[in-house]
Amino acid sequence: MTRAQFEERFFGVARWVVIAFLVLITCVPFYYMLLLSVKPIDSLLLDPGSLWVSAKQLTFDTYSEVLRSTDDGGQGFLQLLRNSALVSLGTVALTLLAAVPGAYAISRLKFFGSRQVSALFLAVYLFPSTLLAVPLFVMFAKMGLSSSLVGLAIVYVAQTVPVAIYMLKNYLVTIPYSIEEAAALDGCSRLQTVRKVILPLALPSLMATGLYVL
Repeated sequence: MTRAQFEERFFGVARWVVIAFLVLITCVPFYYMLLLSVKPIDSLLLDPGSLWVSAKQLTFDTYSEVLRSTDDGGQGFLQLLRNSALVSLGTVALTLLAAVPGAYAISRLKFFGSRQVSALFLAVYLFPSTLLAVPLFVMFAKMGLSSSLVGLAIVYVAQTVPVAIYMLKNYLVTIPYSIEEAAALDGCSRLQTVRKVILPLALPSLMATGLYVL
């Protein structure tokens, strides 16, 4: 057997060994999490290292308690999921709605200090958000938005708009000016150019930015 044949066989076997090891260390925590959810708490405390549950010990009371609403004595997990979905989707929509015109203005419109404004957006994103906790709480308490989903969405939008503008700007600068000039020759206004030309071309960047915000 030549050296090349040995290396080919060795690395062929080693590749699957490494893949199996990575799959194992990835799936075992999820399996153990699922095991804990169908195992009684007393059995778990007696033998926490057990990786199997018998048919007598199998129970789904944990799921019923978690999914039951708080009015019925449960934990209201479905309500929490609904709130998270509403806040996340609302944040993505509002962030993109504000970031698209901002990124277009920075990347296309010529004005004094445009480069400094672009760097300022990134600097605002790097500013520690924990320092804004007390001012935001006081402001939202006076506005009656504390402990509300609207206030939470506003906080998320304020934190994600700067980086969303920065991400979209880096993509919009790669779109040639000649495309916008051709649209202008066809009679499109700047707003129509953005809606009919720029946004379709920037769809991959919009999806990536939306996933990041989400």
